[in-house]
Amino acid sequence: MPRVKHRGRALLLATALAAAGVSTFTVAPSLAQTGGGTLAQQATQLASQITTTGQQLDAVNEQVNGAEYRLQQTNAVIADDEARTAAARAQVDTLLALVHRRAVSIYRSAFNGNDASILSLNPIEVASSQKYTQAASDHDNTVVGQLNEAKAQLVVREKEALQAQQQAKKNLADLQAAQASLRAKVGQLAALNAQVQGPLVPLVAAARTQQDSHNGPPADVTQLPPPSGRAGAAVAYAEAQINKSYCTGGTGPTCFDCSGLTMMAWAQAGVSLPHFSGAQYSMFQPEIPMSALLPGDLVFTSNPADHVGIYVGGGTAIHATSTANNPYAVRAEGIGFFAHAVRPH
Repeated sequence: MPRVKHRGRALLLATALAAAGVSTFTVAPSLAQTGGGTLAQQATQLASQITTTGQQLDAVNEQVNGAEYRLQQTNAVIADDEARTAAARAQVDTLLALVHRRAVSIYRSAFNGNDASILSLNPIEVASSQKYTQAASDHDNTVVGQLNEAKAQLVVREKEALQAQQQAKKNLADLQAAQASLRAKVGQLAALNAQVQGPLVPLVAAARTQQDSHNGPPADVTQLPPPSGRAGAAVAYAEAQINKSYCTGGTGPTCFDCSGLTMMAWAQAGVSLPHFSGAQYSMFQPEIPMSALLPGDLVFTSNPADHVGIYVGGGTAIHATSTANNPYAVRAEGIGFFAHAVRPH
């Protein structure tokens, strides 16, 4: 049976959420809908459904992480815009006060002027007065120009703040939709796993092992030479988490999701990663060829926004996946499951 990749799934629904970067999936058929067959055939079908649904669950979970990531970014932009808008407003107020005081001063000078004849003034004093008046006029023009520029900047800041607020509302709606889709997919996977009972237990396990073999046999990570440097710290952490559980949004220490595992692994090396596989992929470009992997590289499925693992050498990656039963969801697997790679630096 060919391995299932996240991109191009036949089960994707064409909903409005797709336009917002949020996908939702149809319910996998129950065992009763598979058409019967021998017990072995039913086990193979059920194992395939569990794998596919688990992969979809991983992808939806990363969509939730992505929506949360975008919401956090937008909130940061809003905070920055609010600070810059407040500064722009303060500058406008200051310049307005200066212009107002200057206008009052000019008015009072004109109102209180005396009727002394200019003929009684010393020509040198007249020239000096004219020079001073011109300087004052130039200063007035500068202040008015600064005021007009500050007003224009304030308009821009207020527009940016409004756009950020609108984007935040959209990001929040996307997040809520993705969370609803995630809850539905969790329920579907639980229903499928509940069907694995009695004589189906060993048969489904065998079928899933056979399906996983298409990804390539994983190496025994305990026999791999440990890498050095920062990559060594990341790999060592990932290896220490093998056989721990999967949980949505998990960053340890007892359970992880895929990007939570890679984020925490590289945190041990002092590298800060976002909790979203798509953002981790975008962070370190260009790509590394899959034929040139080194321990510590991040590896992704055909859609990097769906799933991520960490390469540990020997043709093996460690990843947290809901396709495996807890508490063995963090596991070493052949890299045939993955299609893209980047190298944190």
